[in-house]
Amino acid sequence: MSENFQIVAWRSLQKMMKSQNNEIDSLNFSFIGRLNFHEEDNEPQRIIPNLPEKTLNVRNLSIFLDSSEEMTKRIVQFAKPGLDSLNVSITVKNVNDPSEIGSLEQMKTAKKIRSNLMLTLNQSMELEGDEIINKTTLLNDEGIVELLKKSLCSGKPSKFQYNRLWPDIPNIVSSFDSIAWSLETSEQFDNLGNHFEIDLSKKKFILSIDNSSLFVEFDKFSARGFILNKQ
Repeated sequence: MSENFQIVAWRSLQKMMKSQNNEIDSLNFSFIGRLNFHEEDNEPQRIIPNLPEKTLNVRNLSIFLDSSEEMTKRIVQFAKPGLDSLNVSITVKNVNDPSEIGSLEQMKTAKKIRSNLMLTLNQSMELEGDEIINKTTLLNDEGIVELLKKSLCSGKPSKFQYNRLWPDIPNIVSSFDSIAWSLETSEQFDNLGNHFEIDLSKKKFILSIDNSSLFVEFDKFSARGFILNKQ
């Protein structure tokens, strides 16, 4: 889009938010088009919005596709901390660079998070959400163990998905009291099917520390699961 068109669009958004007293239930940004990741693309630069100083009281914030890291950070900073849900599914330019967005209070305090940002283990550990889909590629097996222990000890997140390419399942599982999941085992936990459909082709375990237990399902790309009980 032309520079003038972008300016008009951001001003229209500011006007709309002002008319709503900066209180909005859901706000979704979807950016389409490459972001000059390569100079030869020769496309117009995106204008970073000069958003109003008054932060937005929004419950659900989503940012999709080709939003730059800088623009995404500006938008997230504009929301008040304590979001009901934050969905950041943008095009990531460099998968080796940790995202500054992961250190924002808005990210840390969101109750439900879906993110493909490159978050470090420390950033991932600081997330306070009850439900987290964290698709960073910066986690190793030891990091997955720490995140699972966090759920067992704190109760958060109670439902999770972490990316991990080819996880060393025996290494991860050995850090807990564990039993392999089976149809017989499932009879002990009536609420198992209420969380997500269980894929019988994947490796599943019940992991425990003291009296707290997790159901965890592994495949070649991730570990996902939920708390069975927390004491």
